Amino acid sequence: FGCLNGVFINVLGVRTTAVIGSLLFTTGLAAGSVANKLFQLYFTRGTLAGLGEGLALAASVQVAADLVEDPKTRFRVFSSVFVGAGVAIITLSTLGGEIISMGDWRLYYQLIAGF
Repeated sequence: FGCLNGVFINVLGVRTTAVIGSLLFTTGLAAGSVANKLFQLYFTRGTLAGLGEGLALAASVQVAADLVEDPKTRFRVFSSVFVGAGVAIITLSTLGGEIISMGDWRLYYQLIAGF
């Protein structure tokens, strides 16, 4: 679905795309935390939250591209955006591993979703 990110941004705008992405991500994780069957978890985390992540990341990259005209500065801004995403993944993976090792994967999903 990555090719649709540009369509969303062009039709709805960056802000609306980011909001939709954030809502899909949060809804997917919150719904995943109460899933009782594996296919429900695949759908909520894999589809809903995954689409939300993709839309939000595409919107953040587009904002960076729109704000910076100088190629050297744009490179630095893009680097910061992607390093920030990587740091978030590493941090949340470590935190999630600790919470899941305590036996509560549902709590991890709820924390990430903001509940």
